[in-house]
Amino acid sequence: MCEPVRDTLSDKLRQAAVAVVAELAEPQPASGPITVAEGSATSRKGVLCDFRVIRCLSGREQLTGEPIVRVACEARPRAGTRFLLIGSGSPVWNWTEPVELTGQAAAYLDQLPHAPREPAERLAFFLPYTDSSDALVATDAYAEFARAPFADYVAIRPHLDRAWLLERIRGRETSTRKRTLYLMLLGACGTSDDASQLAESLRSREKLHRPSLHAAIACYLKLAGADGLPLIEQLFLPGEDAEWAETYSAIIAIRFCGEEFDTIPRKRLLWALRPLLLRPQYADFVIPDFARWQDWSVIEPLCTLFRELQDGGRDDRATASILTSVVQYLHACPLPEAAARLEELRRIAPQSVRDAEAMCGLNPDGTAQASTGRRGSVTAGAQARAASPSGDGLVVEGLPWEPLRLRLLLGAGALFVYLSGVAIAAALAARRSRATSGPAAGAQAGSHQDAADGSP
Repeated sequence: MCEPVRDTLSDKLRQAAVAVVAELAEPQPASGPITVAEGSATSRKGVLCDFRVIRCLSGREQLTGEPIVRVACEARPRAGTRFLLIGSGSPVWNWTEPVELTGQAAAYLDQLPHAPREPAERLAFFLPYTDSSDALVATDAYAEFARAPFADYVAIRPHLDRAWLLERIRGRETSTRKRTLYLMLLGACGTSDDASQLAESLRSREKLHRPSLHAAIACYLKLAGADGLPLIEQLFLPGEDAEWAETYSAIIAIRFCGEEFDTIPRKRLLWALRPLLLRPQYADFVIPDFARWQDWSVIEPLCTLFRELQDGGRDDRATASILTSVVQYLHACPLPEAAARLEELRRIAPQSVRDAEAMCGLNPDGTAQASTGRRGSVTAGAQARAASPSGDGLVVEGLPWEPLRLRLLLGAGALFVYLSGVAIAAALAARRSRATSGPAAGAQAGSHQDAADGSP
């Protein structure tokens, strides 16, 4: 539910060959060699700076000689400030860009080795730091929560202060990621009164909650239970008056409820999602939920959707994604009716079925490329890997369920970035060529370039 993160500071310190707190050494020599711990790193672009090690956080045995390290920085750091340096590649150290440390951050680094290992106790340790005014500290504490399951949030309920959470959820200075986290924590310790207040915010579509709407809905459903679903269905799920982002937020929240706690039966959650199966703009986002939770009662409406899209003659990415999801659902279903319906669709639209099977990793004859047991089963290993509520974790016969739309968008984005980089590199090379060839040659090269790309 929280924004995904990479390694925490604890991870980085544990994985680092050496990590130190250092400050700029004085004076900074303009030239000439200096004493460097086990060598020097000179391959990175920027300014070479000397840092004096104040204390070693990890890898103390790796540092020998004078406690001075030379680091390639993008810009010369401020004097009188402490920095976190992480090195690798002994004996010639390659240091990361220095991270400036405030007094809060330095004190936080001192406390990290004392953080408990037990999940609930660890979250309780990091909870106060999530509200730190230091961005490095707050972000790292947030990361500890973002990777934890909701069950761990519930386990620290005795440490949670409702008033403290509500104050920050309502605060206009609270960032979206923090508000999302605090809403989920409120879901672990809130009351029926909190549920009523959230319901009013959702009805009014309070702007304060819009960026973290998925968390607000999940928190409300956790506190209100199944009695809260009619409001969500009315406001967001039919999709008549709701914006696409609002309906998608509701899908994410319902998926989270079904995966992380049992306050509302999955059968009731899927009933709320059922109307979206007949809406092409949402269908491929919810079909995997019916397969993951093994609800095989929607074979008929999905086959109807397949035929309608096929008869409509649309040949776009969104349609291909839906057809792929329908075919994969039928392959996952163990009922004989699903196999019969799949063969029926194969007779009606053989090419569409073959394309869909190819996209989800199935052989042309309809069998899975990798078998883990009976045909079409959703394995226990697949369910274990479906930890993310994003809908991409389902595995059918060992094959990942990834919506075609997402894969195509990612591919197009990567191609765009690559072509943009090529164009920028070519433009910079042409500019350097004009600059080094003299005014006349530069003007001539410029006219050739303008003629080639059509620019004025």
